[in-house]
Amino acid sequence: MAKGYPGDKRVISGIRDNCQAFIDLNLGKLMADKYVVHESVNGVILTSGNETGFISPHYFRRIINKKGMSLYSAKFDYFVAFDIRVNSNPDRNESTDIEEVIQIPAVIIDYKNKRIEKVFNAIVKPEINSTLSKS
Repeated sequence: MAKGYPGDKRVISGIRDNCQAFIDLNLGKLMADKYVVHESVNGVILTSGNETGFISPHYFRRIINKKGMSLYSAKFDYFVAFDIRVNSNPDRNESTDIEEVIQIPAVIIDYKNKRIEKVFNAIVKPEINSTLSKS
């Protein structure tokens, strides 16, 4: 496997000239599922695959042909939902008042299993307008 497409400067080896299609793999998912992945000295990505020596199409992100046309595209594995909150002043003057981010809540959602995978929440202390609104 290669780290990019033909013409990419990172690709030293791993792509044959007669290659007709390219498969993008989800290496993060592959490694999370305990597949052993190595990078050779010349930049080729190597794995022995599963117990039968294959990588399941479950790990394919997309397949494109030589001309860049999409032949297959997987749905998202995960997505992140944000609800960024700002400190707003009800008496503010639009031209001079600055809104500051005060909270960054987010969740990572597993698309396939329809469940929340991780929750993130950061509270940020406002520096310019330290008086918080009641809403």
